[in-house]
Amino acid sequence: MGYGFVATATASLLEGWLHFPPAIRLPLVCLLVLIGLWLLVQKLVLPIGSQVLRPTWTPNIEQGLAREVGRYFPHVGDHLINALQVYHHLQQNREGYSPELSRLSLVTVWDKIKDLDFNSVAPWQKLQPVVRFTVIAGLVFLVSITLFSKTFNIGAMHLLHPQTSFRPQLISAWEVSPGNVEIVEGDSVRINIRVKGKYKGPILLRWRQSDKKVFQTKQLLAGPENVYSYLFANLRESVKYMLQAGEESSEMFTIHVEKRPMVRLLQAELIFPPYSGLESRYLQDNVGNVTALKGTRVRLYLKTNKTIKQGWLEFDRGKKLPLKPLGAELKGQFRLVRDDVYRIRLIDNKGYRNRNPIEYYLNVTADQKPVVRLPLPGKDVDLGEDLKLALQINAEDDFGLSRIRLGYQVQKAVQVPGVKDTTLRFIELKLPNQNTTQVQLDYLWDLSSLSLMPEDVVRYFAEVWDNDAVSGFKRARSQVFTARFPSVYEIYQEVTEAQDEDIENLKDIFTESQELKRKLDEISREMQKNPDLDWLKKQDLEEIAQKQERLQKNLEQIRRELEQAIERLEKGELLSQETLEKYQQLQQLFQEIMTPELQQAIEKLRKAFDQVDPEKLKTAVQRFNLSQENFLKSIERTTNILKRLQIEQRLDAAAKLAQNLAERQKLLNQQLEEIASQQLKELLQQQEKIREDATTLDQVLKDVKEKMGEFNDLQPAQMDSLLQQMQDILREMAQQNQGMAAGNKSTALKSGQMSQQDLEQLRQMLVNLKKNLVNDQKKQVAEAFARSAAELLRLSEEQEQLAQQVGGLSATSPKLNELAEKQLNMLNYLGKVSKQLYQLSQKSFFVTPEIGRAIGKSVSHMSSALNHLTERNSRAASNSQRLAMGGLNEAVLQIQNSMQDLAMAASAAGLEEFLRRLQKMAGQQQGINQQTIQLMGQGQMTLEQQAAMARLAAAQQALRKSLEQLQREFGKRSEILGRLDGMGRDMDEVIKDLRNKQVTRKTIERQQRILSRLLDAQHSLRQRDRSRRRQARPGKTYIVRSPDEIPPEILQQRERFQEDLLRAQKEGYAEDYLELIRRYFEALSREMENLEK
Repeated sequence: MGYGFVATATASLLEGWLHFPPAIRLPLVCLLVLIGLWLLVQKLVLPIGSQVLRPTWTPNIEQGLAREVGRYFPHVGDHLINALQVYHHLQQNREGYSPELSRLSLVTVWDKIKDLDFNSVAPWQKLQPVVRFTVIAGLVFLVSITLFSKTFNIGAMHLLHPQTSFRPQLISAWEVSPGNVEIVEGDSVRINIRVKGKYKGPILLRWRQSDKKVFQTKQLLAGPENVYSYLFANLRESVKYMLQAGEESSEMFTIHVEKRPMVRLLQAELIFPPYSGLESRYLQDNVGNVTALKGTRVRLYLKTNKTIKQGWLEFDRGKKLPLKPLGAELKGQFRLVRDDVYRIRLIDNKGYRNRNPIEYYLNVTADQKPVVRLPLPGKDVDLGEDLKLALQINAEDDFGLSRIRLGYQVQKAVQVPGVKDTTLRFIELKLPNQNTTQVQLDYLWDLSSLSLMPEDVVRYFAEVWDNDAVSGFKRARSQVFTARFPSVYEIYQEVTEAQDEDIENLKDIFTESQELKRKLDEISREMQKNPDLDWLKKQDLEEIAQKQERLQKNLEQIRRELEQAIERLEKGELLSQETLEKYQQLQQLFQEIMTPELQQAIEKLRKAFDQVDPEKLKTAVQRFNLSQENFLKSIERTTNILKRLQIEQRLDAAAKLAQNLAERQKLLNQQLEEIASQQLKELLQQQEKIREDATTLDQVLKDVKEKMGEFNDLQPAQMDSLLQQMQDILREMAQQNQGMAAGNKSTALKSGQMSQQDLEQLRQMLVNLKKNLVNDQKKQVAEAFARSAAELLRLSEEQEQLAQQVGGLSATSPKLNELAEKQLNMLNYLGKVSKQLYQLSQKSFFVTPEIGRAIGKSVSHMSSALNHLTERNSRAASNSQRLAMGGLNEAVLQIQNSMQDLAMAASAAGLEEFLRRLQKMAGQQQGINQQTIQLMGQGQMTLEQQAAMARLAAAQQALRKSLEQLQREFGKRSEILGRLDGMGRDMDEVIKDLRNKQVTRKTIERQQRILSRLLDAQHSLRQRDRSRRRQARPGKTYIVRSPDEIPPEILQQRERFQEDLLRAQKEGYAEDYLELIRRYFEALSREMENLEK
């Protein structure tokens, strides 16, 4: 064994140092192998084989050992070997020796040797050299491979490959820094390599990610101090790398990349403020940017790539909010209060932090201010004598309304010296539903408690608050409107000017219509001669038709203006109830002027232009001519009646003006009694205003006298006493003015008292004059009706007798000529009666179209009877005469109805009850409207809401029946119910919608139209004698010049901006677009505010 150690070590070291070529290394290896085999066989195989292969212990060996023992112990000699021989012979006993003697011989020898030490026969000293050599050889072998490990390894490697050629090693060692290392994800690692040995060339860096098999390579060149360097930048995964130079390479190194903590999943839940009514919602996964209402709670749920030790939200404004870690998950929440930026910070169990966290933006969406408007009346208005104003308030907010009220301020025209009240007052209104986003509130405002005086102005507006409980309730105010309580003098002046202009326009229309009629008659006469019209005549007809249509439009404009004037007079209570009803009847006359027949005649005339048939054109011209003639008569009648109505109206107004002056004069007298003489001048302006208005009254009386002079049946001289009375009043007022200017209290007071008494007397005189005038006119009309009815009745009797006589005659009877002459006389007499009724229609509404149609039918049948008599057709003549008699009887019946209506027109019995019931119906309708708005747009209704809808349908049905009852009871007063036309149909449609539970915007509009008509009807029927009497208060008139109003278009534009922004939100735009829209509207609003300033 020692020889083997020495040989192997020697050969390996020699090869490691000398690097033998294969020619020497191969024999050397073979020699070593042979020596090794020889030693193995000689020292191991053969001894073991001899023991294994031999079946028994050979005698030669035993005898050799016995001789060796005999030589070592002389007293033993040959006894041991002889005993062995005896033993072997005894086992076989071929010679037949005695076994007992043989065993005795062996015992004898055993006794001699049993105490001997056989180990001493082969002493240690003989084995010591061999053992020593073997141990020394082994120690030398171990020392050699330890001291020269690399050389030994190289040599051993070469000996194991004896036929391989090994060149000398240029690199003795690789020094790699940092070698194996652990870093954090995202860090960079620079490796530096030093090569020990003679190698100076480039080296190859080979690396791969841990989860991949393919290597990437990079050639590195030596740098300063023979150092190779490479930077692994921003590593995200672990890397294995090695170095290679030619056939030599380094070991494999590992850069272990520890992952930084990072967010793999981010979920944000938005919990909106309760007032918004919005349901909570989740943003899309990994979306952390939040745009929401202020006060929104943001809940964050995070999942990370590893277990987290600590996490928090870091805000730009300096706040830090800890997150609750649960292994690899975290959660937390915060409230959105302002625009901000936040980041998510994480620390894992090894203390590593997430790098460059994403910045998420927080944007607070502004809760828009509410919008409120006053579409009804939607403009500055004048108040009526009832001092009630119908308002409609429309308000809207993006999330809900919490409060609504009406604000107002009274600006007194006559103020107490030294006192100026600028207090804003408010009326709290009730929202139909709390937190509703839209509301339409109908409110009938009674201003009677404000003690308004003529020319006082009420500035009013609506205010609403939204339900923003987070940032505070935001308020919005509508455009400010004014409700002015006009003086009766202003109303009178405006209306009379408008009426005078309307009459002049009517006269112009009548004159132009006469000219058209003249041209039309001329064309008709030419067509009688030659039915074929040339192109110029057709153009004339077309021009006549166009002008006629234009005249009709002008007439409609006059009708509308007249209606507005009536409304103004009615609100100012400058009309008696009787005169008001006559004006309403006048409106009906305007409708009768613009008959459908006239328009149809124009259309047929135009169609006839395109036809070749001259007869059709001739017929169309005749029809148009007839319609034009009726048009002229209607205009003439309307103009004459309007002139008569003006007289009555101005007498009503004069009485009202006189009453107003008397009340003001009385107030002035009371103030004169209460103040000292030195303070008289403080009331001088008030007295001058009274005197100025008295001058206006004087002019009114003169106008009335002038208007009465236009009619033969009126007596202008009746006005002389009134005008004289007015002159006395003006003289007394002048005396009072002088006394007050001079500080003479007694003179001023005496003159004022006389003026007051004379004014009260004048008012009574005017009332009596108006009453007498109306009664005289009614008497004249009644008498004319009675005469006409009697004449028509007599004609009817004569016509009946004549029909009986004609019916009994044959065609050859000579009496037919006599009876024909009699029929002609009756026809002429009927024409006379018809003319009388036409003249009567110029002064009375009670000559109705039904009377005219009945007489026209009689005229037509009388003419037919006359033709039949001329043709000696007695039977046909008798039939026509009986039909004529029926027309006469019908005319008499219509005249009797008109006489009954005339008698009823003298009384206002039942009107107050009518008004009371109208007011009650308006209140009920308003309640139904408000409840319907609450149920509108509820989507799938609950059983309770369906029951509420059914109750509303029943309530609307009950109101419909009340209207029908009202129409039955006051059916004779068609002029009163004229404003309620169509309301029943609207009610039927509303009932249908409510029953079908399909309430739409049209339903709401119909309900509003019903309410408006009920209110309008009340306004139209107010009597002058009101239950409330305003009491004038002392004061002094101040002339105030207010600054110009802000143009309404600017205020309306700002409201439209706000409405458009709310609409944009409801359209579902993305949050970032909404933010842009909001900023744009804010910029526009600021620009509008600058314009206002």
